Amino acid sequence: MTRLRELVRDGDVCFVSTGGGEPRLLLRELVREVAPYRDNLGFLQVLTGSAGELLRVADYGHTISTPVPAGLVGAGGAPGVRLLDDSMRQCAAAIASGVQRLDGVLLTVRRSGDRLYPFPAVDLAMVAFERARFRAVEVIADGPAAPRGPCFPVGDVDYLVDAEEPPAGLAAQPEDDASVLIGARVAELVPPDAVIELGVGRALASVAGALVAAGRPLAVHTGLVSDWTRTLVDGGVVTRPLDCAGGGSVIGTIALGSASFHDWLAATDAVTLAESRHAQDPLHLGGLSPFVAVNSAPVVELTGQVGLPSGVRDGPGSGGLLDFAVAGAYGGLSIIAVPAVSSTGRSRLVPRLSTVHLPSSLVTHVVTEYGAADLRGRTAAERREQLIAIAHPDHRDRLRRDEENGGERG
Repeated sequence: MTRLRELVRDGDVCFVSTGGGEPRLLLRELVREVAPYRDNLGFLQVLTGSAGELLRVADYGHTISTPVPAGLVGAGGAPGVRLLDDSMRQCAAAIASGVQRLDGVLLTVRRSGDRLYPFPAVDLAMVAFERARFRAVEVIADGPAAPRGPCFPVGDVDYLVDAEEPPAGLAAQPEDDASVLIGARVAELVPPDAVIELGVGRALASVAGALVAAGRPLAVHTGLVSDWTRTLVDGGVVTRPLDCAGGGSVIGTIALGSASFHDWLAATDAVTLAESRHAQDPLHLGGLSPFVAVNSAPVVELTGQVGLPSGVRDGPGSGGLLDFAVAGAYGGLSIIAVPAVSSTGRSRLVPRLSTVHLPSSLVTHVVTEYGAADLRGRTAAERREQLIAIAHPDHRDRLRRDEENGGERG
């Protein structure tokens, strides 16, 4: 009988470190030695970058809840997976208040003396650690040093194992012609001394390079710190100090990227990792004026709403998108960047959505490779005309016809 099996009880709910930095040795032990012998277990994990090891617990009737399923859970869902509508900040608040019950945590950490630092994902780790009955940690034996961030004593841990491999990381998004044009248009919108958040998606692959070319001073207050962050720092534009970062200029909740990014991370002191309770708090972010949130989305409705296309009911939750968009809409700009068409040639500007992740009031700009639509102070009709104007030329007439016919679902 393993130590982890002794700690986990029937009916327990456990938090697991975010995907690309998940404790893979602990997860294998969980699947092999715990899941077959316990009833009605629940798990909470942000699945970004995950190899899918945790999904195997569904074979034993257990469930996984996630606000960010990433690519592991498609439009049709996955067995045992519950998609949460909560944002990251809302998840943190639910854990802190006890609304989201947690009995245990399985975390990946770095060790420095008698202190353990959640790494590479801080996001929900500390609040989960505070609420849990038992704490199991996997210490990275070989990997980048931990940036500045929160920690806890090794004596507060119930079960500790040494990792056999470093975090999996995340591959950098490749640039293409559309992303280069989108990046340049986004950079034109960002004012000097802005505090910027940058999401993930191929539409955003060229934004950092375009911001460096623009040469405007910035700070970074974001969720995922990755290769794009290195581009900004090495490009010399990340110069605005942040009091909440101890005078530094980069705050994030997760540090994941390519192998070269992790090498860079080990050699820099530019990055501070913080909890979602801080880094994704709209009230705090909105006060860092001008705060600019730059994100992508599956599709954008012609009203400016963001979500899932008609006929698709399940898909990525809001994650940090809602938190950052609220801050941007009230404290600066909330930009949604999308390629005009999908990989299959379908328009990503659509007449209607089946699921709304962001209302139009939380989107100030929509950017495609064909232009930037400023939606502030516009009527619904004006928004539709502006968005049709930046759709792919092959789809504009059809979008206008759909609107004239009452906006039939396409």
